[in-house]
Amino acid sequence: MKKIYDIWFSNLDIKNQTKLELLEKYDTEEIWNLDFIDLLDCNVAEPEIMKILNCKSLEESKRHLECMQSELIQLISIKDEAYPHKLHRIDDKPAFLYVRGNVQILDDDSVGIVGCRMATDAGKRIARTIARELADRKINIISGLANGIDKYAHLRCFGFHDWKNSRCVGRFCRK
Repeated sequence: MKKIYDIWFSNLDIKNQTKLELLEKYDTEEIWNLDFIDLLDCNVAEPEIMKILNCKSLEESKRHLECMQSELIQLISIKDEAYPHKLHRIDDKPAFLYVRGNVQILDDDSVGIVGCRMATDAGKRIARTIARELADRKINIISGLANGIDKYAHLRCFGFHDWKNSRCVGRFCRK
């Protein structure tokens, strides 16, 4: 049942920093049970309190869980043992990660390849070359999965290696 509450909390449209601060004090089921005064005592801004309190249905989270299970997607909370140790060292770490594939590679050496969405032919060629060289050295390639440079880096990574052995990490951001 814990995963349902994790999914619910991860999908709330509140600041990541607010999520991190609440997760320092409570697990997600406890957060579900907090009332207005409790959240106010945690220094949560009133607009965010209203978002938390107005999204108290688990039905959508149950549908997400079913989809995640069928697609072999895991949800990793900052409180989980599987959360990458390297991410703990950054200030603006994500409270949750949705992962499909080999979770163990998330602590391995990684390089971000990002760039222009309207990439030139030269930019595409350079992204593919860098991605191939990094993949040869078993270095993870991380991007935001946007069109352009990000896309060509990942296409090269997948094209150069069997997809089961590829070391590509895509990061989706929720604003």
